[in-house]
Amino acid sequence: MRRIMIKIRWGGKSPLICFFILFASLCAIGNEYKFSLMPLRCSFYGSVIDFPNIIVYGEFGTYLLSSDFGKTWSQNFIGKYSTIRDIKKSKDTLFGVLEDGYIIYSTNKGKNWNIVKPELEYDEKFYKLLVTEDNIFIRGSETVTKLTKDFNVVKTLRDSLLKLTPYMFDDEFSLQKKLTYFDVFFDFAFDKIVLSKPYWDKPGSFYALDLNLNELKIIDLKGKVKESPYTSNYNLENVFRLGTKTALKINYNLYVPDTALTNYKYFFKDTTFLDMENLDLNVRKRVFSLLTENTYLEINDSLFGSLLYAYTIPGDKPETKIFLYDKIDFKKYYDSPQDTFIQVGRPLANYYYTNIDVVSQYGYEIQSFPTINSKMRRRKISNFKDEIYVFSEDRDATFPPTQKKFLLLAKDYFSSWDLVSVLDGEPIYILNDTVFFFVRKNEIFRTFDGGVTFKPLEFYVPGDDTLAKYLYHYPAKLFNYYIKSMFVDSSGQGVVLFDKKNDVCTITKNFFKTVNSYYSMKSIDNATGQFPSNIEKLSNYFVFSFSDTTRKPFKYDIFLTDTNWLYFNKMSSDTGFAIFNILVDYNINSFIAFGLANNSQNKNQWHLEIRQTNDSGRTFKVINQINEKIYLNNFYQHNKDSVFFTTSLPDRLYLFDRKTNELKLLWEAEE
Repeated sequence: MRRIMIKIRWGGKSPLICFFILFASLCAIGNEYKFSLMPLRCSFYGSVIDFPNIIVYGEFGTYLLSSDFGKTWSQNFIGKYSTIRDIKKSKDTLFGVLEDGYIIYSTNKGKNWNIVKPELEYDEKFYKLLVTEDNIFIRGSETVTKLTKDFNVVKTLRDSLLKLTPYMFDDEFSLQKKLTYFDVFFDFAFDKIVLSKPYWDKPGSFYALDLNLNELKIIDLKGKVKESPYTSNYNLENVFRLGTKTALKINYNLYVPDTALTNYKYFFKDTTFLDMENLDLNVRKRVFSLLTENTYLEINDSLFGSLLYAYTIPGDKPETKIFLYDKIDFKKYYDSPQDTFIQVGRPLANYYYTNIDVVSQYGYEIQSFPTINSKMRRRKISNFKDEIYVFSEDRDATFPPTQKKFLLLAKDYFSSWDLVSVLDGEPIYILNDTVFFFVRKNEIFRTFDGGVTFKPLEFYVPGDDTLAKYLYHYPAKLFNYYIKSMFVDSSGQGVVLFDKKNDVCTITKNFFKTVNSYYSMKSIDNATGQFPSNIEKLSNYFVFSFSDTTRKPFKYDIFLTDTNWLYFNKMSSDTGFAIFNILVDYNINSFIAFGLANNSQNKNQWHLEIRQTNDSGRTFKVINQINEKIYLNNFYQHNKDSVFFTTSLPDRLYLFDRKTNELKLLWEAEE
């Protein structure tokens, strides 16, 4: 069985946003190839625990499942390629909803699922559900539906006030992917269902609905809660059930309403937190740290808060500090004799190098702020007693939306932490069926379980605060270099190369868990706009190329280096061809090159060529080609005789057979 990675164009003309592993069947029948799909990059929408199973669910009908409290994970398919928007546990049954209007349920702790299509008067998408002793309530795109637990419809309320309108980014923004965002909040408060309004629509109110779906009310908060001078958005954000109290999170703060939701009392005894305009800087800092979005958590009827702070070391000057990593404290709230947050367990130390996306008036940008900090402080977490807490990406509570596959576990009352998974970027290197790597600009993500979970690069090694090491051991972070090529062997030793204008190659000895860098590539001529091919190892040498497609005609240089990446020799150089992938034979002079060749009559046009050389690239023979303009994406060398690669515009999957020099089209996206 062959395993390859491919980008899939999802949703009409929207950009390529997700990655799949395709498992090819044992053999082809005629010219038809059978595949099954396993999404690699995806969003999660939440988690649920049905002891001993932990289930983390999300896009493309997939969910992660662990039956040993998070030690090992499997990725499973629900049976439909639809987003699993919500799952709730009720006694011995798990109930969930798929976005395209289906209900799912499991009676064996999420191992197997049944799919039901309820008979509704309206064609609705499903986003959230609530479960009581006898009924299921579903939040649709324009409705709320009440059903029995055998999925018979009791009543559906349809109202224009309930219509969910996604926030979509300006079409003029140059985005890598199409982003949409629903502000979907749906929960119980006393004997009512409370629902959020669109966050841009008349801030300062929310909806309340009786359980018989007879009356939909607008609850106006104006004049009842403290308005913030920093934002006009003070809508309902969460509901916390804290012992005998029900608290609503509004405007980053907590209030206790009466059962009619008409009168509101401040939750804390200390009203300092309400004074967001206090002139005292220390008070403002305290207010900001406690009132930032998603800080509060409800765990087993108790309130917790989290506090983020930086770990630094002294800089070159007495007044300067060098940031190394973030720590996050978890604190439990006590109200007697006064408002107090007391730390529990151990702080979460964020040694990982990952970033989050931000959107500004200039479009889609990158902010150097660790993903783990932003993702973990979500609206709610799932937990089992005080033994395990599950933090997962919540797409409905994440703005802007991402596909991070983020999963973090805290165990033994926050005493130990395990970052199970976080992923971004695109596939760059496949070592074998279980070990492969993604990169996003200068971030590195690795998997050892065939793409079920991914770990990011660890920028900091605990106990080693050497200033020079953490400023320069990974200069890609310091100078914002972009990774262009990678090589890793079965022992864990490997290297990444950046664009040629940089002098750096970065080495690992542990599968890119940590790295060190050398400025040994200064000996290579600098040329802007160039990129490296893959890296091929043969005996005690590495072979790779740098190519340039920013100028016409294209240009390539082929290099030879030692296994320590200290000395470099240019083997050949020419124009009219850009090399993307090299397939070495049994000596360093003989190899096959996959690349783009300029049209001899028009240098601005190009096509795919596969060439063979026996003299290190000084002369080539064309052994196959595709005579149309095409873009090359990813390559995977299955063995010395088989190379898979993908293209875009058009989106295709090819297999090159070295024995026959035949190029086979395995898959093509439908128009």
